[in-house]
Amino acid sequence: MGLKTLVTTGLFFISTNIAFGTIYTYALKGHPKEKTNCYTQAKSLISYFEAETKVKILHIECTKETASGFDFVIEYESNQKLDFTSTDYEMTTPYQTGRYHDKEMCEQNLPKQISIFQEATKLKPIFSYCRLHEKFSSTIPGQSLKIRNAKLWEPIITAVGRSIVKPILSGYLYGSKPINMTDIELFDSLKSAMERNGAILADLVFDDSFILGETSIHYFSSSIKSIHMEHVTRTPKADQCLSQAEEAKSWLSLINNPPFAIYCGSPQFGQPEFSLNIGFINNGSISANNAIDEFDTFQDCEIHKAEVVQNNAGSSLKLLLGGLCTYDENTHKYIVRLFSQEK
Repeated sequence: MGLKTLVTTGLFFISTNIAFGTIYTYALKGHPKEKTNCYTQAKSLISYFEAETKVKILHIECTKETASGFDFVIEYESNQKLDFTSTDYEMTTPYQTGRYHDKEMCEQNLPKQISIFQEATKLKPIFSYCRLHEKFSSTIPGQSLKIRNAKLWEPIITAVGRSIVKPILSGYLYGSKPINMTDIELFDSLKSAMERNGAILADLVFDDSFILGETSIHYFSSSIKSIHMEHVTRTPKADQCLSQAEEAKSWLSLINNPPFAIYCGSPQFGQPEFSLNIGFINNGSISANNAIDEFDTFQDCEIHKAEVVQNNAGSSLKLLLGGLCTYDENTHKYIVRLFSQEK
């Protein structure tokens, strides 16, 4: 029985002239198949790459063939190394780079993503295509992961030049999706919060393939933003959580950098309680700590909450914004969680 593989390697020489500049390399990964084989396609890239970059190609190596594209290593001669800005993220993150379930959806959204890229970076792309993320697309032992419902296709947009504003991938984990906030509302709220923090949101991708849900955030910025979703309270009933969400909005909306989301999540993992979740960007000034008072029921906690908040107010270092009742699984009691902002 023969072993069939899509991986191919080979050398394709373009020129044997003596180089007078310095020789550099550029890796082009997952370029869509436009020709019958990698070597034929490599030839077609020569004039295009030279015209767009104003450098001399000396050599192209075909390094890999996949089900959807080719990988190349391009050797070029130049007085200085080319700078590239790309959505082919250089840094390793725990978040999935894929955004779409299929190629058609990716290609449908590609023009919009190119427009966002150009607006953010002020650079003109030389490559823009959809690439299948191999890491999550096959089941070869030891080489890839098989993830349920994973979004396998990602837009690759690359321009020559260094931009202060770069594509960045970040995200957060969530225990349950909102019951009082749609995906579109969350996107719009996050987009506004990103803009307040000097960033441009490109895509917000939800994935429930893992035990915890994963939110991948694709954005453009000159710096990495701290994005986190905090699980802050647990309540027995949905209406109690929804009431807390409105109460939290009343005082958190007044701070300098308000949260991008305040929502309730449904019970998960056999837990009977609804959860209140609050999402922040670049806001380390808000802290939460528990008051020492304990109550047998949520209703009893609510009755005494104002008194507990008043008893804990007055710090010269931080402003007490408010308090919310929550179930404490360690003591099996209800306590008041206090929220403060540094002065």
